[in-house]
Amino acid sequence: MARKLPIRHHLRSWRISKGWKLVQLSDRLGVSHSCVIAWEQGKTGVDDTMFASIAEAYGITVAELAVAPADSPRARALHRLLEAARNLDERRLTHLADLAEDLNITVERE
Repeated sequence: MARKLPIRHHLRSWRISKGWKLVQLSDRLGVSHSCVIAWEQGKTGVDDTMFASIAEAYGITVAELAVAPADSPRARALHRLLEAARNLDERRLTHLADLAEDLNITVERE
């Protein structure tokens, strides 16, 4: 059974927000225009490698491409946090998780 590729919901909105024409993206990625249209319309999925190539073409992270352009700053911040957390030892990671929980409780009270 063939693996079903995930539908990526914000591809068209990102292309438009970057001011790119469909032909610019398809040429940059080396795919047909109809392929990009199918992705943007959710008719076919985009594999992880191509998704990363699209993000790279736009100069954004994969995390940003996965959300609407308006949510990009939050996605970028979460990406940075995850990258930093990967290098922490268990004690510091636990401290970071505790801090995040404390911040969330503070925000909920406000």
